[in-house]
Amino acid sequence: MTLSYTEFVRTPANGKRQKFGLGGGLYGGIEPSKKGGGHYLYWRNRKHEKRLGTLPRINEKKARRKVLALQDWVAKGNHPKLFGKHSINKKHTFKYAVDHYVKTISADGKDIKEVTLRNYKNQLYNQALPRIGGDTLLKDLEWKEGSKGRSFLLDMVNNLKEGRTGEQARKVLGVCRQVFEYAIDQDWMSKGTNPALHPKKWTQTKTHNPTISWAEVPKFLEDLNNNECKGFPETVLVVKFMLMSFLRASTVVCLQWDWITEKGGIKCFEIPAGTAGLKRSERKIKEGTAKPHYVPLTDEMEDLLDQIKNKTGWQKYIFHSPRGKKYPHICPDAPNKHLINLGYKGKLTAHGWRSVALTAGQDVLKFPHYIIQMQMGHILGDSVRQAYDNALLLEERKKFMDAWSDALVEKGLDI
Repeated sequence: MTLSYTEFVRTPANGKRQKFGLGGGLYGGIEPSKKGGGHYLYWRNRKHEKRLGTLPRINEKKARRKVLALQDWVAKGNHPKLFGKHSINKKHTFKYAVDHYVKTISADGKDIKEVTLRNYKNQLYNQALPRIGGDTLLKDLEWKEGSKGRSFLLDMVNNLKEGRTGEQARKVLGVCRQVFEYAIDQDWMSKGTNPALHPKKWTQTKTHNPTISWAEVPKFLEDLNNNECKGFPETVLVVKFMLMSFLRASTVVCLQWDWITEKGGIKCFEIPAGTAGLKRSERKIKEGTAKPHYVPLTDEMEDLLDQIKNKTGWQKYIFHSPRGKKYPHICPDAPNKHLINLGYKGKLTAHGWRSVALTAGQDVLKFPHYIIQMQMGHILGDSVRQAYDNALLLEERKKFMDAWSDALVEKGLDI
């Protein structure tokens, strides 16, 4: 006999054990009155049956997710009795959990709106994964003594709150919490170790990234060149390239050698639209209509790349990290941490440097606002203009980039 979940919950116990189909591979049972009359949920196929839990300890949504996971487990040739008892292993990474969580909630189409699903994917794949690291093992993210899981999540929150509202960071942490709860349900993480529980206080007001004036740039470049904090040489190179390219830190560290190309006779980076930090529409990325970002290369930028090529030219990423376990490239937070170590905490951030470039580019170098905005990766105009205006203005942008690199060298930047 098949019932809806609501009908099953409302069915009273009697003198016999009752069993009902609830659809989608989920079944419900009711113990006899003399045994307490408890309601429980279970999965079964032609050969096996496995109890999932008793009400109210388990609800319908959690049970259906377990059914999907169990069906996948059995389809791979595993015995259902071993489901949930397999040990945490190297395949259980953060990305593994994210992929399975998204697949599961996508299958539960009636339980989640399309716009919510799209927002979850954006928050997980574009914001959480680049900061936490897809290859990070779930066991290393558990909130327990000797694990850095909680610090990983709080570092992500602090990074997200730079230049944004606390509300945005709260949303990303919230969907991460759901992923970890899902992982705990699958026994990929230990119970009670969810590292994404909310901090007590959230800042709801928008904060601006600290920046410096053009007059303060020579002193800053001197500090960067001297590197008295003994930062890694590759981190210093990342920061210098960021200063010349106007790219966000999360984009700079992702740069790949095979993105270097020629466009209209100008040597440049062609950065795919889906790259972290580019802020492209997820819908347009899926449709294949999102525009890549072009960064014309100056002589100074090519000189810097030549220095790096001797170290990482055979690697995928230009700023490959030989020590990194969290990322295959230098950590996106490395530029900001280096600025802090140089003594610029509260004075300048990686994002704050973009303000220096926008202001000085207009006031000092006398270039039009829109040329600088395009070079910063901003999509200009309303949706109509964006649909029809395909002008890249690469020649004008190349002139600006040359003038900017020359200005930085004149101010003291060592290449």
